[in-house]
Amino acid sequence: MICRGKRDERKARPSRAGLVAWIARALVMPLLASWLLCLPGETSGAAGRKKGKAPTARLLCKVETVKGANGSPLIVEGAFVARGDSQGRVFILSADPPRLCRLEANGTLATLIDWSSAASAEVQCRFPSALAIDPEGNAFISDTGNNRIVRANPEGKCSVVAGDVTAGYLDGSGSQARFSPPLGLTLASAGNLYVADELNDAIRKG
Repeated sequence: MICRGKRDERKARPSRAGLVAWIARALVMPLLASWLLCLPGETSGAAGRKKGKAPTARLLCKVETVKGANGSPLIVEGAFVARGDSQGRVFILSADPPRLCRLEANGTLATLIDWSSAASAEVQCRFPSALAIDPEGNAFISDTGNNRIVRANPEGKCSVVAGDVTAGYLDGSGSQARFSPPLGLTLASAGNLYVADELNDAIRKG
């Protein structure tokens, strides 16, 4: 009984190799993981860009307020959708007041369209809800309150692409198409516009 107890005790006592492995799992690996999480946002991202390497995917990122050309924080009332383009600009969509702004790469913010003061009924938007930007800098917007899709060119001229103020479910060109209502939208690489047609439970393509 005594010998068996001693054998059990020796068997239960961890070896040096096992102890090292346990320390590695319990202490070293968490520290290494936390270092790797901080690395892309702090050291590797900047160093990688200096060496010409592709930026490391960020698992954690530093958040800061965007500042304008004068160094002051940008204030965009009612902003809720932002999309960037290939030229380093950011388009910002607001619902209340309904308007489309563009933030240039140098920090200058300009209002492209202010639908709350638009004179033409054709270009007025009610509750714009989604935004997509094509390579030419045209903005496609879900005009949810009017059941249609509108497009704003880089100069701020707005036109109806598809749909009508009348809700419905109908495939067709331009104002013949019907949505109920259009919400999310995106531009595919082939140039097609895909729209989430909420109450029709459908994905529409144009």
